Amino acid sequence: MIGTSRSRVKKLIGKLKSKVVALLEPFQNLEEARKLARCLNFDSVVSNEDEGGKISIFWNGSYVVHVVRMGMQFISMLVREGSKMFCLTVVYAKCTMAERIRLWDDLSSQNLGSYSCVFVGDFNIIRNDLEKRKGRPRPSMAMENFNNWIHQGSLLEMASKRSMFTWCNGRSGLARSWARLDHALTDNSSFALFPNATCSYLTRSTSDHAPMFIELKKDPFVYCPAPFHFQQMWVDHHSFLDCVGQVGI
Repeated sequence: MIGTSRSRVKKLIGKLKSKVVALLEPFQNLEEARKLARCLNFDSVVSNEDEGGKISIFWNGSYVVHVVRMGMQFISMLVREGSKMFCLTVVYAKCTMAERIRLWDDLSSQNLGSYSCVFVGDFNIIRNDLEKRKGRPRPSMAMENFNNWIHQGSLLEMASKRSMFTWCNGRSGLARSWARLDHALTDNSSFALFPNATCSYLTRSTSDHAPMFIELKKDPFVYCPAPFHFQQMWVDHHSFLDCVGQVGI
């Protein structure tokens, strides 16, 4: 969940039963983040405090978590629950194109290894002009850089629910604008791992960003060998033995 107040975070966690929570711009050091973790009933927390402290991630004991890399604009960690393991990267991208170019380089597949990858957060850029309403035009080169990173990593946009736009400038009248700055992206292997994953953009209230609720749903259909069935009446059929003999040839 990204983009909300502390009190709303607590209410949403209680309602949604979230197992991992990421806060962007929490405005607190690691010690304060640990206090917040206890308040929210989480066992563990990690923050990029040494890189500016703009991202904090909380999780409970049902997950085994190992931090892979972190920087000013992201935290990447391996998450394992049972036999499922993937690399979760929480992104809080900078406002300038030059700083985001460094982010795309840091998040290239070569730097994150061969794990299934899920990327979520505020990327601070849209993919095309359809992802904004009103406001100043976004630089075409910045959108191209973002799309190039997505294509090079063979990433897919996670199925989403509710609002098309995830950010609003909060102004009134003609000055008001909206954009889709927050994304949830998966690579091919994580899509195969969680084919029914969804991202819901919740109602925006205390922040200019809508909170994100990610559900990494597993395939509801369990595929296994078809069970063997035998009808006793078959043995009474006059051609039963002939049929069995032909199959055995």
